[in-house]
Amino acid sequence: MEHATTGWKRYALVQPPMMMLIFAQAMSNLIVYRTCIITLSINKTECLLLHKNSSSIEALKLDTLVQPKASLILMSKSLVESVIPALLSLFLGPWSDIYGRKPIMVSGYIGTSLTYLILSLISIWDINPWFILIAYVPYACLGGFCIILLGTICYVTDISDEQERGWQLAYMQVLISVGILIGILAGPVIFQAHGYTVVFVIATICCILSGMYICFIVPDTIYNTNAMTVKSLFDVHLVKKLISTCTKKRDGFNRYVVWCSISIIILLTIALQGDITVEFLFTSARLGWDVNRYSIYVATNIILSILGIILAVKFLVPCGEFSEELQL
Repeated sequence: MEHATTGWKRYALVQPPMMMLIFAQAMSNLIVYRTCIITLSINKTECLLLHKNSSSIEALKLDTLVQPKASLILMSKSLVESVIPALLSLFLGPWSDIYGRKPIMVSGYIGTSLTYLILSLISIWDINPWFILIAYVPYACLGGFCIILLGTICYVTDISDEQERGWQLAYMQVLISVGILIGILAGPVIFQAHGYTVVFVIATICCILSGMYICFIVPDTIYNTNAMTVKSLFDVHLVKKLISTCTKKRDGFNRYVVWCSISIIILLTIALQGDITVEFLFTSARLGWDVNRYSIYVATNIILSILGIILAVKFLVPCGEFSEELQL
């Protein structure tokens, strides 16, 4: 397949918007704070300890009261964010093979932009934290990060060959890590200076700019002159084709390799989500870390992972004569 964009320009297509999106998502969490001041009716000064001095005895006692209530809302948020987009990806993945990658990526960015816009409005008033889940309805219905990631990886696959695909994916992972790094460092600073509303407004602007970049600057890799309809979006035959591709017999043990890879991704995701949930609570309770010290730890971890990715793909792969796809 021939592509109009070649050379270094391929590194300035779908990866930078992804970094900006991750930066927006990494900045803040309103649910715990709202649970503290609304659900438990604790004054704002005490609740701010969860951000400013989370290692203090008062903050730790407060955290034991807030976390059980906030966990229910966070679990509901995770279900909304993951279940519907996962189901949509079964249809939209094969659909994008026919109608293009840009529509599903733009859909995801629109949904994310609407979510942060609603959060910007919600953060102005002190309302029940359960209403925050309303903001994630457009995120879920339009695919959210799941669809954006799906479209981005498919796009990278389209514009690269086997020799450089590994480096393209590694480059994307590096930018994602940079986005997380900037977000977790900038989020608390912006919050302490201006509050949650400004944090979410900045996140909204980042998502809108990312979506516009994809819509108006990034060329699609697949062109189809047929009209897109709602019926084409939910074509069951596309899902059957997807399942058939994963389950069909392949040469040697290749089918088992596919399913082993899927199983590994599932297990890694479970471990990662569990780590995200309890890591800060553990370091705060056992090591006495506050948010700033924990942010430094996460930032160091991210920097080391970036260096590891670059080292593995650019130096260890050629020396070991492994394929880049295998390393990733």
